[in-house]
Amino acid sequence: MYNEVFKAIMSMSNGKAPGPDGIIIEMIKVALHTLCPIMLSLYNKILETGDFPESWCEAVICHLYKNGDKNYVENYRGISLLNVFIDFSKNILNCVPKTNKAFTGLELHGGK
Repeated sequence: MYNEVFKAIMSMSNGKAPGPDGIIIEMIKVALHTLCPIMLSLYNKILETGDFPESWCEAVICHLYKNGDKNYVENYRGISLLNVFIDFSKNILNCVPKTNKAFTGLELHGGK
């Protein structure tokens, strides 16, 4: 599963705004060889216990201007900036059914 965690993180796009944790993916990628075993242990514990850190579910909602008159709310769209670890979780869990037959049939839902 180490390779799946490594690939999931390396496949994440650079240049994204951080969420409430203030961590950007580039920071994780620089230290990935050191962090990957720690993260793997953490995700294994989450899968084992079903306990997911509540703080990972926090988001910052930002309003981005689309076009038109800036005085009208309909000319903006909302985006949620998530903690980087929730994005890891989504990417890693997408790998689990492919590599672990124990998860066959498990429905995982999520999206960008």
